[in-house]
Amino acid sequence: MSFRTTSFNFEVASCILGTIFNALLLWVAGRSTKKSVVFSEFSKIVKVNVAFDVYLIVSTISSGAQIDTQGGYFFMVDGYDRRGMPPLANIMFGCLWCSSIGFAALYGALPMYFRYVTFCKEETVSTVRIFFWIMAVVLTAVWNSSWALHSACDNLHQTENLTKLLDRDFWALPDGEMPFVSVVSLTNLGGLMFAASCTVSFTFATSFGFYLVMKIRARLDEISKSALSDKTKRLQAQMNRMIIFQLVVTVVLGQLPVILTAGQMLAKTNLPSEFNIIVGCMDPLLPVVNPIADILFVDAYRRQLFSLPRRIWSRHSVGDTSTELDKTKRRLSVLAIKHIPKTSYIYSLFTKWERTETGVSN
Repeated sequence: MSFRTTSFNFEVASCILGTIFNALLLWVAGRSTKKSVVFSEFSKIVKVNVAFDVYLIVSTISSGAQIDTQGGYFFMVDGYDRRGMPPLANIMFGCLWCSSIGFAALYGALPMYFRYVTFCKEETVSTVRIFFWIMAVVLTAVWNSSWALHSACDNLHQTENLTKLLDRDFWALPDGEMPFVSVVSLTNLGGLMFAASCTVSFTFATSFGFYLVMKIRARLDEISKSALSDKTKRLQAQMNRMIIFQLVVTVVLGQLPVILTAGQMLAKTNLPSEFNIIVGCMDPLLPVVNPIADILFVDAYRRQLFSLPRRIWSRHSVGDTSTELDKTKRRLSVLAIKHIPKTSYIYSLFTKWERTETGVSN
């Protein structure tokens, strides 16, 4: 199996695992919501995270793009064999990868903002506000990727010549032909605007996120000196650490691939294709890492997850449960018999039933 096929299977496996872990996160969050108001408010942030992860999973699977950067050009290589489709449709599938990674790089600051509203300002995050900010992030990602689409369309007439920059032995399909390739460059307006808009939006999102971190930490210091219970303080600290971790992971897995790619385009490097593919595999890891962090950072979520095997086992152990109930009934009957006069007729009936059930004869 080639390195390219292995990396593509890794992306698909990451999406599958991301789906499983997000489903588990929704389950544990739903089980913990009734415990306190803090869990109820935080469940909204969890649902936003899950919605974002689902978007990343769907866009990654739909695009199937693998990336390479050679000679100052950014290549989005079709992971599926869609050579029979119109070129414009293939370009749009390739740019869907740009949309997903741009989206991944932005959405780390949004849960941080919701946490700031609920924790620092002590306000309830309404559904309208959540929808507004989600749409703002989505539209920003679409705006960024639209310029990548513009650049790829401008380079469509010279795609065949630009493809020669790629390692044919590495990228060729089993029949020896090259897959469809979309090319983004800094030599046209689309590529320049793509680089500029990503730089502005990523810088703003990261700066805003770390600004909120400072606000939340200051509020946490105030809470630590208040009269709240130690359990509540510990829960607030766990949730804040989880949100901060998600912001850092978003910067590493969402923005770092874009920064590395942009640096190679500016320097016009010719690094190995294996390195660039690994860079492209960082983004699909976000839907896996985020729900795991949510579950492991919060004690209540972690306990719910670890109790899941026991719940499943108990549901499949109906026979054993029935046996235990029968034993309990026998013990209760023995206790009842002790309070019945031995000369009564009822006592003789109970003792006869007990001898029959236990297999004891006179």
